[in-house]
Amino acid sequence: MVGGRFDLEWRARFERYARTYPGEASVSGWSEAGLARRLARFEGLLPSLELRPPADVLDLGCGAGTYTRRLAERGHAVTGVDYSLPTLGRARAADPAGTARYVAADGYRLPFRAASFDLVVTIGVLQAVSRPEAILLEIARVLRPGRLAVIETLNALAAPALAGAARDRVLGRPP
Repeated sequence: MVGGRFDLEWRARFERYARTYPGEASVSGWSEAGLARRLARFEGLLPSLELRPPADVLDLGCGAGTYTRRLAERGHAVTGVDYSLPTLGRARAADPAGTARYVAADGYRLPFRAASFDLVVTIGVLQAVSRPEAILLEIARVLRPGRLAVIETLNALAAPALAGAARDRVLGRPP
């Protein structure tokens, strides 16, 4: 692992979530409603990518494999990567037919040749790493020339996040 303490804390969190929480959304720290919103946005985005099956797709930070399975169900050759072994275990268990391939790896050093993928998807990963620029460089390295990456990350300064934080303060909820 290339990162430092921040990365280790997030890794421990995801491993704890995978061992503790039964729901697929909570493995990644989302609510069921939050995961449903993200999936709806993602599904709405897919047609605009003009990705024809069987495209080679990397789901970096695949968590419980939600997006990995969705892409595999569309006929793509999908590799889900996560550094958390308990989380990968959850992803494999949710995919008994083996529609996708799952690999334990660190996003700072992906075990793939350059220009291996037609699409890289990374959902909710960059806010959980100390060096997001290094992850972005790895994404660029493994993408085929002219292909796309779908990157979703939290922004604590976005209006919805600020409104939620204010609501939580008013209600006396912990951050």
